[in-house]
Amino acid sequence: MQPKTALSLGWNRGIWLRATKVSDDLRFVRCRSRKDLLAVTLLQVLAKQEQSGFLFGEQSEHEAGLLLRGSDNRRCVGYLIWTEEDAAIVRQIFVRLEERRQGLAAAALQFWVERFGGLSQRFGVESPNEKTLGLLVKLGYAKWQNGGVIGDKCFFVRGVL
Repeated sequence: MQPKTALSLGWNRGIWLRATKVSDDLRFVRCRSRKDLLAVTLLQVLAKQEQSGFLFGEQSEHEAGLLLRGSDNRRCVGYLIWTEEDAAIVRQIFVRLEERRQGLAAAALQFWVERFGGLSQRFGVESPNEKTLGLLVKLGYAKWQNGGVIGDKCFFVRGVL
């Protein structure tokens, strides 16, 4: 199977109907099927191609959600992976390169915080990169202080090295 096929929603029938509307053109679906998880894995391969230090996680150890786009042709455009421990912790957030700079990551993160991040007063973010830190500041979850970023409505956790 070609990756393009697995990332199109026609292959994973019913996924669009299971998804929750985030905005007019964006939906979020919590992964429940093997087809959903295959799409996440394919998107992780794209993330690994962009950043060689990217680490894959065990699917049995986390929750995952797909970002779906409806304009033109319905397709998977990204994912969010998290764990639900004492607090909800975002482990990875990814949007495909050709879909970036359109507010998709911001919309997805805000949606996730409202739906899943509210398990406690604050949510965690694992090993945020510069883009993620900028997004957290932009959305008001973190702030610049003393030349660095500190969590305001979130906290940072170190990932596995």
